[in-house]
Amino acid sequence: MKLINKKTRMIEFDGPHAQFRGISAYTHANNASDFEIIMTPSEQRDIVRTDIENHAGDYQTILGTTADTTQILLYEIVKLCSALNSAQSLDDVRKSAQSINDKLGSIVADVDAGTVKFAYIHKGQDTVINEIKQRSTAVTDVLIQQEK
Repeated sequence: MKLINKKTRMIEFDGPHAQFRGISAYTHANNASDFEIIMTPSEQRDIVRTDIENHAGDYQTILGTTADTTQILLYEIVKLCSALNSAQSLDDVRKSAQSINDKLGSIVADVDAGTVKFAYIHKGQDTVINEIKQRSTAVTDVLIQQEK
């Protein structure tokens, strides 16, 4: 991270973000300084991750919530598919969807009302899908290399 004094074009700080003491440490009482902060994408990502940890929970907690979500979805989707597989009428199809709707249906209203937010919506679905593809491919490539 770099802190540049825009008036003097001098670099006031050049080092890890964790060691940065804040702009006030570089502001002089007799000089109305104007600063520019320059961070690498990696530093910006680290700051966002720290903010997430401070506001939403550590990575183990977030991973636990993700695992819980995956398990609920897996179980409910398998139940839905099993019930749909034996459905004989439109009424049977509706009954098949009732369980998952009872458990998760309120999420739609909450998202629409803005009381629940999903990161994938904010980030953009195409961006998230591309990240999924890239990470999945990278992990699989590592596994393939381990087999050799």
